Amino acid sequence: MPMQASYTSALLLAAAIEKAGEAAPQAILEAFPGVSATAPGEGTVTVQDNHHTTHTVALGQANGRALYDVVETFAPREPDPFPASVVAASKIPTCPRRETS
Repeated sequence: MPMQASYTSALLLAAAIEKAGEAAPQAILEAFPGVSATAPGEGTVTVQDNHHTTHTVALGQANGRALYDVVETFAPREPDPFPASVVAASKIPTCPRRETS
């Protein structure tokens, strides 16, 4: 999974640079929302306005070969990093954007 995420991140970065028309950090950051890429074994991954990604969800079961068999897949879900059922609104952390120059 980490290798797939890294590969997909590189694809999304390339798409954001292409959308921005330059490789300046601020331009890339602003271009990310709405960028999509085809992730291997998963399909389309899209960056949302909150800079989290929409992914297909796969449910797996461990097998005797130290691997996982996909039991069921579900349609992509909108990212919700702090769902109200888990994190109270008063406890949502703030993450100021790191300014780039």
